[in-house]
Amino acid sequence: MSEMWAQMAEIAQKRERIAALSAPFLRKDWIAACKNDLHANAWQSANDPSPTIVASRPPIVRMSRTRETRLMTSRECACLQSFPDEFILPKNEAKAVKIIGNAVPPLLSEAIARVMRGISHGSYVATLSYSRNLQALWSRNQTVKKKHAPSVISLFAGCGGSSLGYSAAGYQELLAVELNRQAASSFKANFPGIPFYEGDIRELSVSELLRVANIKSGELELLDGSPPCQGFSMAGKRKMLDRCNQLYEEFVRLLKGVQPRGFVMENVSGMIKGKMKLVFADCMRALKGAGYRVSCRLLDAARFGVPQHRKRLIWIGVRNDLGIEPRHPKAQTRLISVREALSNDS
Repeated sequence: MSEMWAQMAEIAQKRERIAALSAPFLRKDWIAACKNDLHANAWQSANDPSPTIVASRPPIVRMSRTRETRLMTSRECACLQSFPDEFILPKNEAKAVKIIGNAVPPLLSEAIARVMRGISHGSYVATLSYSRNLQALWSRNQTVKKKHAPSVISLFAGCGGSSLGYSAAGYQELLAVELNRQAASSFKANFPGIPFYEGDIRELSVSELLRVANIKSGELELLDGSPPCQGFSMAGKRKMLDRCNQLYEEFVRLLKGVQPRGFVMENVSGMIKGKMKLVFADCMRALKGAGYRVSCRLLDAARFGVPQHRKRLIWIGVRNDLGIEPRHPKAQTRLISVREALSNDS
């Protein structure tokens, strides 16, 4: 693994040296195929969405002309996760890939946010090129929020993928919570105006959260969270007793105390496979027991404008007293390919 990171660092340095001379070539017809595992036999064509971007390693790409193979750069991974070029990443490639691999794709988050606001079915229609769609996403994020904009708090916020999506959909974020230092640094660099709690969520009380966010219980529009998924992930060891498996309980604890109008929670598909189904069932009972109507579906980010097959469980809940059934965004039919995503065509 260390050899792979060394190779990636060498390639990244080489690309920086030649970028000025060959940027048009590098940004157009240069990736023919990609795959997630060095030992996998099957290559995935660049005319399709990419395989899932994971935190442990970047995808491997094969060049179209030289047929050489290399590791995908962190900026390329970010692009395939629907992060605009303006989004600030750590300078260290390995750390950047890790936080990007753990992030929620902003375009998927925005589709969910639009449904929660009731302003659309959340379906994504690619009327612009992919690069322009990301520019538009960043522009929506930069727009000054309305005085009475719906509010959101993000737990397990990571580097800010879901926060970028909510911001683009018009939400005003009152607080973000994250423990990982690198993810926290990236979040604060990209969202300097959002109050931030950097620490263990188990040490964050309901009263402290309400105080920092300057709200009372029941006033928040939306509580968002993506509890760590290492224990459930098919890419990990899937240990039933992994301490991360119980962190959804912290989401439920704060949900009970804050009592927002609705919530969104995200996790990997491995939570509904094999022995982990028991944890999924417990999670559903806890969320409903907190006083919410709850719906959970497996969504593929590729169906929401993200050039990557990334299947994730998305829970959507609406407080019981509101009498509203939770619903998920509708998927689009057109898929965005790796080639289209990494091209700078307008």
